[in-house]
Amino acid sequence: MTEDTQHAQGSATTAPDGQGAAAVTGASAAAQYDGRHPHVALVGRAGSGKTALALALFGAESQPTATGASARYQSDAAPVVVDDLPGWVNGEEGSVSALFSYLEHADAAGPSLVAIWYALDASSARVTDYELELIRRLAQLFPVVVVLTRTDLVSAEARDAMRAAIDGASIANCLGVVAAAADPLPALGMAPYGIADVVALTPRRALQARYEPPRAHADVATERAASQPETQRASTAGSPGQSAATAQQFATRSEYARRDRRDEEAYAAATGEGASSRALLVVLVVFALALALVLLGRRRRNQESADAE
Repeated sequence: MTEDTQHAQGSATTAPDGQGAAAVTGASAAAQYDGRHPHVALVGRAGSGKTALALALFGAESQPTATGASARYQSDAAPVVVDDLPGWVNGEEGSVSALFSYLEHADAAGPSLVAIWYALDASSARVTDYELELIRRLAQLFPVVVVLTRTDLVSAEARDAMRAAIDGASIANCLGVVAAAADPLPALGMAPYGIADVVALTPRRALQARYEPPRAHADVATERAASQPETQRASTAGSPGQSAATAQQFATRSEYARRDRRDEEAYAAATGEGASSRALLVVLVVFALALALVLLGRRRRNQESADAE
């Protein structure tokens, strides 16, 4: 069963009055939590390996409980309760807005969530500015553990580069970065790894002062603000109302989305040009070989004629 299928089934069976998953907020889901184990939200891009991570912790045969928009994994034997939220989709702001709406409602309902596990697919071997900004915003709500999934598919150098990119972003309230492989390729002959490290970084209880960034990041934040254009500093410094702050957040997310799309288009163009160059080289090599064979055959025939005379 795929990630999207699980969420679709959960929405169909639990949403009241046919209103869909959006009708059940994070507040109602939090109210069903019994509080016996730390409670975390598992988020990430659609297809980033979130569900595989949950199954590696709870067992391949685990059946989650639908709690509105999320799929809840819990067991008396497991050290945490995990809410697997629907993955956000690149270019669809509605999916990101729904994610933050759920987490903000869960936050308002009380000290239920202790952390967010952010699944970042390492198979692409890169971390986009958009995801770094998204992680930064999530960390303003709850502590975040970044989980690099599918690291069995990339080299150690690529994995370390991704970790360095996240660490270099100096995201306040980021508890750490863990390299994991919930379902390694059978050909590699390795067992799943990294899941225990993710659990170890997770707080045992909700942090009282989770909104206050560590002092170590104060200078970084000041430098970042100083490097922004004057108009952007004016729009981000001390917004008088929540609506203005929300508008700025949407504008920031849109800008990062545009950058990512531009980077992806540039990468695709470069890849296409490289493929065209390789194809042209192959054609030239084949033509050169064919020409050499023709010249060699002509030379041989001329030699045979000369010998006959």
